[in-house]
Amino acid sequence: MRRVMTRGRVSVTAALALLVGACALAGDGAGSEGESIGDFIPGGSMFSDENWEGDYRRQELEAQEAIAECMAREGFEYIPYVPNYDEGGFGEPQTEEEYVQEYGLGISHDMLSQEFYGEDASDLEDGTEYAVPDEVLDDPNWAIREAMSEDQREAYDEALRGVYPESEYDDMTQEEYEAMSEDELDAMSKEQDALMEGWESGGCYDEANEELWDAGAFETFYEQFGDQLDDIYEEVEADPRIVELDSKWSKCMSGAGYAFDDEEDAVSHVVGLLEEIGAVSVPASPQGAWDYEPKPIEAGSDTYKEVESIFKEEVIIAEASLKCREGAYEIYDTVYKEHEQAFIDNNRAALVQFREENS
Repeated sequence: MRRVMTRGRVSVTAALALLVGACALAGDGAGSEGESIGDFIPGGSMFSDENWEGDYRRQELEAQEAIAECMAREGFEYIPYVPNYDEGGFGEPQTEEEYVQEYGLGISHDMLSQEFYGEDASDLEDGTEYAVPDEVLDDPNWAIREAMSEDQREAYDEALRGVYPESEYDDMTQEEYEAMSEDELDAMSKEQDALMEGWESGGCYDEANEELWDAGAFETFYEQFGDQLDDIYEEVEADPRIVELDSKWSKCMSGAGYAFDDEEDAVSHVVGLLEEIGAVSVPASPQGAWDYEPKPIEAGSDTYKEVESIFKEEVIIAEASLKCREGAYEIYDTVYKEHEQAFIDNNRAALVQFREENS
């Protein structure tokens, strides 16, 4: 069976869009001269602090309407739907405290909320159903999809999300997956990465969102300035003020009973606990703390209950980390804006030329 894409792919375009959005939302959205990187990317102005609140929901609705038109051309009904974020819709808490209480560090929660859009309960040997998050059930398109036959649903998913490139691992059973060695898992991960290289889904979701984010401008910008954008973050992390923040955080966490040098250590700790119970696999040479692969977990299983227990500890760690980071955001914002403005000042002619050539 073909593997149908169930989530929007993470592309350079999306990553850069998020980067620009983060720049805009950090502080007042401007450097010492009232500038930000988004000012030089056609379409980047949608992420400005001034426009964000009023325009973001409209942008999402525009994308949803485009998806509906695309799906209609494919012969399917799709209802434009945007959750009510103002009331905490789609699991969005209102405060940082509420966020960490609901999501922790963002590791175990995802495993407890896995969505298997391409599987029915009847496909499982014991008939166990996977829990569907409330925010998914609220989407009217969920009911439309659930009323379809299996073949119709597969065609619907393909039209909406596209189809993953076929892999020799697609038909593996859970038992076969769990029996794989670390080297085999690492080889599988590399093969999947190679398959995804340059892949375009062809689904209505990606088509609409690529148009929304002005893909050409964002991707071209990253091709030209990507290395220098990476340098900004390296410079920020090396800034003495940020180094001091990390040192203070580590000492504070030690007082809470956790011997972490930095926040990546905290992530590694949680991932290590999950790896011990077989909930994730970590490659032989991980590229950072977030380099792990979640394994499918059946709701109600022993592994699921163990993940729930780890999630409780993860929330405690996240709450302690939040307290230890109190006041740090403002300092980070100041430091980042200084380095962002330096990047703009040092590359002004090239940035202005890019904006003119891509407008």
